[in-house]
Amino acid sequence: MITMHRFVPSCALLAVLSSAFTSADPASQDPKPSPAAPAPASGAQHDHAGDQDPAPRTGAINPETDADRLLRMRRTMARDVDAADREVREVDIRTLKETDRQSWVRLARDIALRRGDRARLVELQREDDAFSEAFLYRILFVGGLLTEARFDEAKAELEKVGDPERVNERDRRRYWALHARIAQMEGDLAHERHSLMEIVRELDAWPKKSCQGCHDDKKRPDETPILPILDTWFGKRLVAVTQAQGTSKQDVEDAQKLLAADPHDDAARIRLAYALVAAGDRAGAEAALAPIPWAMVDGRTGPSPRMMTAYP
Repeated sequence: MITMHRFVPSCALLAVLSSAFTSADPASQDPKPSPAAPAPASGAQHDHAGDQDPAPRTGAINPETDADRLLRMRRTMARDVDAADREVREVDIRTLKETDRQSWVRLARDIALRRGDRARLVELQREDDAFSEAFLYRILFVGGLLTEARFDEAKAELEKVGDPERVNERDRRRYWALHARIAQMEGDLAHERHSLMEIVRELDAWPKKSCQGCHDDKKRPDETPILPILDTWFGKRLVAVTQAQGTSKQDVEDAQKLLAADPHDDAARIRLAYALVAAGDRAGAEAALAPIPWAMVDGRTGPSPRMMTAYP
């Protein structure tokens, strides 16, 4: 069994900010190649005679964490896949925290694939992994289909994702962004609004470690980066859709009721801000956002978020 220790994952919540939020996969604890980056050295598929596993830690100071051990097993896999297989099977995954369990799943599957072990891969189907590459590559594939105007194929592929709540935050945001873009091009205001609201509803989680593990300003790590809430692409689209539907007045009233019930409800403040912009009151929107210390409003300065790229 593995001794449990605290470990903070590097996983961002929002995948569609600025033009899109990006959430990194758990590369920090599970170094694997992604479509946008070369494979880290620790996951390279070649032998290095001089490679050495980290020396086992002794004593009570800095004991090996679950994440450390999984990383060491992944390095072992590059040199001796059978040895890595024996070690990974010894892990009692019931003792792992969720992020480490998912890292274990990816590692066990990679080992089985490299060993050509069909039975083991089938056995591992019962283990869920929110960062499954099947999710990632399907989402990226849909984006490619859209750029080629293959709309029916794109929608069919999105349907194969199933319940988006099973998917990690990054790919879930991308999933809804793709839905929003398709709905925009098809003139389906209702579905576009629903998709945009699925993105907006998690904005208030911006200060959490799940976001800031990837998006914090490394020069000012103790401060939450300023977020341009009103100027995101999805925010602008939500305003346009609201205006087209003629619901801005009702949206303002609904958000105000939520805020009256809980003045600390940042999600309600954000909804109110978008509704006010749709109603033509940008100043009122900024006033609504002002109590949120990380919301960009006129005259406010602060650290800038990193790792922001557009998708789709």
